[in-house]
Amino acid sequence: MDENAVLEGLGLSPGESKVYLALLSLETAGVGPIAHRSGVSRSKIYEIIEKLAAKGLVNQIITTKQRMFRASGPNALLELVDKRKEKIMHEEEEVKRLIPELLALHAPKEKIVEFFEGFFALKAIREELLGSMKKGEDMLVLGAPRAANEKWEQWFLQFHETRQKMGVGARILYNADTREYGQIRTGFKYTQVKYMPQNFITPTWFDVFGENVLIVILPKGEKPYALLVRDRSVAESVRAYFEMLWTISLD
Repeated sequence: MDENAVLEGLGLSPGESKVYLALLSLETAGVGPIAHRSGVSRSKIYEIIEKLAAKGLVNQIITTKQRMFRASGPNALLELVDKRKEKIMHEEEEVKRLIPELLALHAPKEKIVEFFEGFFALKAIREELLGSMKKGEDMLVLGAPRAANEKWEQWFLQFHETRQKMGVGARILYNADTREYGQIRTGFKYTQVKYMPQNFITPTWFDVFGENVLIVILPKGEKPYALLVRDRSVAESVRAYFEMLWTISLD
């Protein structure tokens, strides 16, 4: 294991990491031995030690001859981890509070069609649309193709876990050849699954999120792409087609 990489991952600079590891091996030392063991310039040692002390990783020992320093035990690193966790949790709560305002700013002010190409663009817009849904609402999936599940099942499962935590429902009409994936979906809360008749096999599917319709196309051997239509009348039309097919589809 690369100790320096782990320490830098906790927020220490490369110099701080080297000095801390040097002090651990020296137990108690002055500036000279620390600089020699760490390979850090002697002129920078005091500045780095002050930063490590502020993180609770170094203690100073005053003697009659010189200033000596001792590294705190490795368990002190766990306190750094806890502080980082607290900071991340705080940032997460702040972002959650900010999201409604950002969504209001981002929401289109008129009917619009947008184009997305590639998996990461598709992933981003689909997760954004899910984020616009409210607890108790349902998203609709019409014509979920097998090829999409074979490519992206891990992401789909993460997507449904998020949806379940949000309390957003899903009604999914799978292609007939995708039953094993549909059965997995029935393990999620707020989820209903049916299957299209055998002759309804298509590489395209429709997602309905509120007043938004996402049309996803999976060309064979090429990048996926999607069209997003932000229009209530289009969403109502696709929802009507969905309801008609839902009544004749198989459980």
